[in-house]
Amino acid sequence: MNKPKTIQKSKRILIEIKDIFLFIFTVIDLIFITVNMIYSFNLQVEEFLTQYDLFVCIILGLDMILNYYTSNMSITEFLKKDHNIINILTIIPFDFILGQYFFAIRYLRILRFTRILRLWHVKREIYTIEQIIQENLLKAVFIIFSIFVGVSAILLKVFDTSFDSILNAIWFIIVTASTVGYGDMTPTTSFGKILTMTIILMGIIFTAIFTAYLSAVYNRRSDENRIHEIEEYISNVEGKNKTLKKEVIHLNRKLNKIEDNVENINNTLQEVDKKLDKLLENKDE
Repeated sequence: MNKPKTIQKSKRILIEIKDIFLFIFTVIDLIFITVNMIYSFNLQVEEFLTQYDLFVCIILGLDMILNYYTSNMSITEFLKKDHNIINILTIIPFDFILGQYFFAIRYLRILRFTRILRLWHVKREIYTIEQIIQENLLKAVFIIFSIFVGVSAILLKVFDTSFDSILNAIWFIIVTASTVGYGDMTPTTSFGKILTMTIILMGIIFTAIFTAYLSAVYNRRSDENRIHEIEEYISNVEGKNKTLKKEVIHLNRKLNKIEDNVENINNTLQEVDKKLDKLLENKDE
């Protein structure tokens, strides 16, 4: 009986994880597009940004195909649903196909945010306001931190010569944000130092939020355990009361039987007395 529910819950969790990653990839792509329109980069960086945009377009396209096959709709109905015809236009990598003349068109991809942001409305059968806030808070921290790490790694790789690869930049960000700070890599440019200070502050903020979240979850579970113990105690008391009630009813029945027996004995004794009186009267005569 519980197996179908477990399968549905697992599917819902996987879909939610998938959509969260799509959201992260899309936001990072939009940030790269914005930065690329403001600053001019060398050919290597331009090629990387174009390839990343192509990667995002491919995974968004695969997601749309998956949604179509699982929707059980006709093509016309699917295109009308949630402005999917606009989403199709946003996942076409115009800059990869036609070059940098069509960079502005990629901003249409921001329309996809209206769909992704619907995931923030947590749909559960029974949820309290506190549970909804806590779950959304954890999602927000994870999404913002992932976007921050991704964008910061690219910016350090582009603007600071101390970081020769994205992996080294991510390593530096994680170590710095966790306040460990090995010191094996340090920024050399002014932009890198300013970004590093931001990373330190963001790391402290994220750590504080995550710690508060864990504390809230622990307190909630402690409260739930106490409530469960109280419910068990009340259930035990009610069970004992029912047992006592049954025993009292049983004793009342026994007392009624004893009273009936006593009354029968009294009646018998009265009859015996009457017979004795008659015998005595007959003897006297």
